[in-house]
Amino acid sequence: MKIEDHILGAVLDPIRWVSGAADFAHAAAASLDRVFGAPKAVFVDRRRSAPLTLRASPEDVYFINWPSWCKTHYCERFQGLDPIRHWLTSASATHDEDVVCLSDLVSSHRLERSDYFHDMLRPSGARHVMTMRIHDGANIAGLLSLVRDSAAGDFTLAERRLAHALIPALDIAYEVARERAGRRAAASDRSRTLCALTPREQEVVRHVARGHANKEIARLIGASPWTVKNHLRAIFGKLGVRNRTELCALVTAPSPGDQP
Repeated sequence: MKIEDHILGAVLDPIRWVSGAADFAHAAAASLDRVFGAPKAVFVDRRRSAPLTLRASPEDVYFINWPSWCKTHYCERFQGLDPIRHWLTSASATHDEDVVCLSDLVSSHRLERSDYFHDMLRPSGARHVMTMRIHDGANIAGLLSLVRDSAAGDFTLAERRLAHALIPALDIAYEVARERAGRRAAASDRSRTLCALTPREQEVVRHVARGHANKEIARLIGASPWTVKNHLRAIFGKLGVRNRTELCALVTAPSPGDQP
């Protein structure tokens, strides 16, 4: 299915610079709401889950625009009863089925007789669910569920096709968000590590990162080359690096604000 540029832009622009799973979940939900008219969403980050488990850790589950009680209620009582999660772990969930609706898995009559409907969906104003699988290569990295109320009606076949066509773009956006979060975490770790150095050692590190040799550093800081060598020996020990190359790699990694 060919996606019109304005639809693709509406989905990708708001999530272009997000960092991490939580930001991705909220930005993607807001973007897709404008396309599908689904104000509620749930994102389950599965990167740390075993492939065939029903349950994800509550810290990897993000409820967007739901009443405050819903996430705890779902994780403690209904996650293992969710028909979509059963579909995910079943043998019938093929790679071609990256989009599934709740109505595909359980009839309205059966759903409306269940505790899941009476105690979870109906009290929160939820009725129709469409879930999209987010990929990390060949693995399922996450599940993004868009949710409507009864009045809005179920997702149409055309909407399901559009959702399927949008998945590759969402896969890329999620991977970028993860990579950006990793860079921020690395930069934060680097900042904490450098704080273990003395002010003079930090000064030496800055000169090393600029490519200055020991003699030049000695001249710049008003010390002897032997003193610079001693500083470097102490710096290597504190930072756990073996040489100037590893030191430069550590201190010149991309900063949190760098764009991809």
